[in-house]
Amino acid sequence: MNRIVPFFKKWQNVLKGLLFLSILVLVLMELSRMGKTISPAAVGQILRRLSFLQVASLFLCGLLSVSPMMLYDYVLTKELQKQIRPGKLIENSWTINSLNNLIGFAGLVDVGLRYSYFSEKDREGETMKGISRVIPYFMSGLSVYSFLSLFLVIFAPGNRVLYPYLIVLLLASLILPALLFVSSRKKISFFGNLHAHRVRALICASLLDWGCV
Repeated sequence: MNRIVPFFKKWQNVLKGLLFLSILVLVLMELSRMGKTISPAAVGQILRRLSFLQVASLFLCGLLSVSPMMLYDYVLTKELQKQIRPGKLIENSWTINSLNNLIGFAGLVDVGLRYSYFSEKDREGETMKGISRVIPYFMSGLSVYSFLSLFLVIFAPGNRVLYPYLIVLLLASLILPALLFVSSRKKISFFGNLHAHRVRALICASLLDWGCV
């Protein structure tokens, strides 16, 4: 890790340029793929059948389902001790999460965009540390729901729908305990040393996030 931070500092402008260029290419590729599977005419026909109230409800539900993700970035700014206007935070978070949901790419887009948006000159190392502490907790809600599902599969009589996925549920349910263990290590600058109140906030945000999926 001590070698990674100086590397980012030295090449940060080049890396940011490559990141945004890569994201642009990925977005265009994804839009092209979606254009082959989605018919604009069919979508328009469906929307015309809906009332204004139904369209507004769809928009509101979509907004509410994405909004829990903004809590991640709120906690991240607190961890980085970064002052940012609420409107700017919402704008940045909306952009980051929308692009990440569209592209995915194994979380690399997620990390790269947050580094680009929230890093400050001469504090790149602290930004990477903060991101490494916060982002793993995005999966904590899935871990809790997996544990609940595992409990129901084992102890609820007659519940065999998820029985073939016992191993997967067990492994997923272990994510949160592993995160809690690592985060409590004071001597680990990356991934560790995260305050308990921020851990609780991230778990709540993740529960809301996965609950809206």
